[in-house]
Amino acid sequence: RVPVTVASAERRAVPWQIIRDGLAGAAPEAIVRHLPSIVLRFFAETGAVLLAVNGVDPGPAIRSLAVQEQVSAVAAIPEVRAWVGERLRSLTTFGDLVIEGRDIGTVVFPEAVFKFYLDADPDERSRRRYREQQNLAEDRTDPAEVKRALLRRDACDQSRSTAPLVMARGAYRIETTHMTIEEVAAKILTIIQGLPPHRPPKAVKQDGFKPFVYHMSRVFFLCYLRVFHRYATHGRENVPNIGGCILVSNHASFLDPIA
Repeated sequence: RVPVTVASAERRAVPWQIIRDGLAGAAPEAIVRHLPSIVLRFFAETGAVLLAVNGVDPGPAIRSLAVQEQVSAVAAIPEVRAWVGERLRSLTTFGDLVIEGRDIGTVVFPEAVFKFYLDADPDERSRRRYREQQNLAEDRTDPAEVKRALLRRDACDQSRSTAPLVMARGAYRIETTHMTIEEVAAKILTIIQGLPPHRPPKAVKQDGFKPFVYHMSRVFFLCYLRVFHRYATHGRENVPNIGGCILVSNHASFLDPIA
């Protein structure tokens, strides 16, 4: 089973803690200085990657209207986005993941194999958020206010200079207005199962593999082979730009690799 995590929860963790620490509405510089005091801890439980902020489980409060009012302004701070993005990338230690978030496919994991852009009519989105917030005693607000807050956040996220809200390249757009959660999940699985088997992206940093070291070593040995062994490559025009291919070396010696 692939663990699931909600990146928007990690994005909301910072404004949630800032509100608790009495810094709501503080200047960006003050928020950046406060980041070292915020500790995010991730742990796997019941098929999901969960989050604790300074040792506390935020629970449903992380999606309260108070947090929603702060999240776009805080998330627009470049240092905050970089800080949270770095911690999101650390989640790869849990293995394969399903991650939801507004910039996951564009900024955090642009090389993700499968990307989906879930959209819905603003009225339906506000109804869903309103039902979600009814579980919070302090959020007894009306649907109209929920919709206004949601649209304000959309406008802020789409217009910010750092990592604006856009559809990721190569993502599949799914219109969910008239779909249930189960129908959306089934649609995603249908798309994935209908695609050819994928291979891990070239030079992905995983299992201790370091792409920078690999590329530097490759450049060094290419230069060495060309200078001292008159190494040359022929027929590169026959290698397709996309799709799979097989490269076979005759290996006249162990010093004759595919470079």
